[in-house]
Amino acid sequence: MSIRNEAITWLKKNFPSEINSTTRTSKFFPDRELWYLTRPASFFDMNENHFLNIVCEHESEKNNFHFLKIPFEFFSKNKAFFDIRKNGESFDLHISARKTEKFIEMRSKGKVNFSSFKKKSF
Repeated sequence: MSIRNEAITWLKKNFPSEINSTTRTSKFFPDRELWYLTRPASFFDMNENHFLNIVCEHESEKNNFHFLKIPFEFFSKNKAFFDIRKNGESFDLHISARKTEKFIEMRSKGKVNFSSFKKKSF
């Protein structure tokens, strides 16, 4: 089973009401101690009442995940800190898994911290 399928199964079990079209998953990259995603730059203009759900593979617990529920408004307010690609169509997220920098977006030089958006599992 792929990480995406495992993550969605985990999310359905732990947060069933959170499955939607903005749910994204990321495997853990141990060599760089991070989770990686590329998202469209249109996220900066999305409706402020909606959220990006990110399900990240746990760095040490097999079959477990971290769940971040990030309001699109947060992306808009912090747009200047994200690393937008030269074509202007997308941006990359390099979310740290290191204990001292956990859930901090590394390409923003520490200015974007997603830790307050982590949801507790049951």
